[in-house]
Amino acid sequence: MLVNGKVQQDKSAWKYSKTESGYRYSGPNGSVVITGYPWRIEIFNADGKLITKTINNIDGSETFTPLLPFSFVRRASDYSTSMDAVFSLSPDEKIFGCGESFTEFDKRGQKVVLWADDANGTQNETMYKPIPFFLSSRGYGLFMHTSSPITCDFGKYYSGIYSLMIGDDEADIFIFLGEPKDVLNEYTNITGKAPMPPLWSFGFWMSRITYFSEAEGREVTKKLRENKIPSDVYLPPGQWIDYQTAKVYSGGWHNIEAGKIPIVVLVHEGAVIPHIALAQSTAQMDWSKLDLIVYATDSKKVKGLICLPSDNLLHKISLVKKGDQFIMEIDPLAGKVSWKMTLFQINAVI
Repeated sequence: MLVNGKVQQDKSAWKYSKTESGYRYSGPNGSVVITGYPWRIEIFNADGKLITKTINNIDGSETFTPLLPFSFVRRASDYSTSMDAVFSLSPDEKIFGCGESFTEFDKRGQKVVLWADDANGTQNETMYKPIPFFLSSRGYGLFMHTSSPITCDFGKYYSGIYSLMIGDDEADIFIFLGEPKDVLNEYTNITGKAPMPPLWSFGFWMSRITYFSEAEGREVTKKLRENKIPSDVYLPPGQWIDYQTAKVYSGGWHNIEAGKIPIVVLVHEGAVIPHIALAQSTAQMDWSKLDLIVYATDSKKVKGLICLPSDNLLHKISLVKKGDQFIMEIDPLAGKVSWKMTLFQINAVI
């Protein structure tokens, strides 16, 4: 879940000092104070204000409600082990994040189970896009670096704390201090930043749980056009070759008719796609003979991918144009396959 599997450290960003009962690490966005006994971690913002702290047994003395402190837990029923990371919640604190769910935006007062499960609707708390990260209105974010199930109780059991029951015997937790944009920037620095989506992805999104017939789908598209809602195909920059009709389309908006098979399948110019001869069943396919179909209008070099069931590895294919033909630069399968190169015949340029 981390970029290159590790976090780059900037030790100069933190200043260390010894306190009477522990240690202090100070930085431009706040400080962390660790107390040896009773063990506690306190997080302060840049103004020196306490924003959260770990909970220990002493904190439970102020209430009759039994509280589980920040601790290592062993379940009596099956002796499984896990970590329960417990932090304080301020009275006015709000919690946002944890992925896509259909409950209230502010997770304060909720129990959120971070485990992928199809919600089968929007009337329950089950989520199918859990993310082990959340933002607090107190000026920090928290990332739980684990792929195990996590039960997050954001003040539902007891309003003054939140509990992160991690289904692992280790608690690898990152806390980020600062403004939301700064927290998100640092969080994505260690987990990876998403590239800018293509322009077409920002368009209108029409979706539902399921369609029970082709007629239902066509009725939706009919209504879109009747109400003048844009719903035609937008292509990213470049040239796109229709797999069925062999027509070539440039980037931009298009109204493309489906081919003999009632779907639109487009291949980006400069691609090569492996084809295999038809067989009675997949078990009878002859993977020793493959036809490489080259989709090129102007490209002198085309690329593709191939994966054989014998090794289940993804190999890169690169062909270059020599005269009127394309030849393979380097055989990625070292003679295991007999290749045939075929140039896809273009029908018309639109």
